[in-house]
Amino acid sequence: MCRIFISGSIENSAVESKAKNLARSIALEMVANGYRICTSMDLGIGSVIAGSVVNYLIDRGMDVDDVIKIRPVDEFTSRDQQFRFRKRIIGMCDAIVFMFGGGADGNSANVVEEYKIAKFLKKPLIPLGFTGYASKEIYDEVLSSIEDYSYLKPYAQYLGNYSMINYSSDLVVKILDIIFRNKD
Repeated sequence: MCRIFISGSIENSAVESKAKNLARSIALEMVANGYRICTSMDLGIGSVIAGSVVNYLIDRGMDVDDVIKIRPVDEFTSRDQQFRFRKRIIGMCDAIVFMFGGGADGNSANVVEEYKIAKFLKKPLIPLGFTGYASKEIYDEVLSSIEDYSYLKPYAQYLGNYSMINYSSDLVVKILDIIFRNKD
């Protein structure tokens, strides 16, 4: 099955709890539907994804190493090393989901960089614009060239609509199923 990179971060305590719950819900729904996960452990999101998925897999006697790849990016390495690291991680994945992307001073530069890498590598992108921050910017850019992302066309309005937050796990899996239905 396909490996999906989840890109996101959050440093806003006002929405951090909701962000973590959403990240957990989406990651678990993806795993329950046979998708494999990769995370780089960005602030607030990656550790929740990793912990939730690992616990889910252990509880079901599933192979943790086969289903989730956890690749923390060391904040003490140079920007160039971080870029090469992110490019390698994203390169081994089949699609990218973007959520939140909020840093201490606004949008997360790391999430924006992951978007640029994924776009350069021509990976399918799923920006959850309704989560705000960098993901909203990515969503707006993707929406402006929606013809390049035909798999998103039927769902584009929902990806930017906050009222869809309770359905986002199903929405992400539906889009992934459309992207990969002919690849397995």
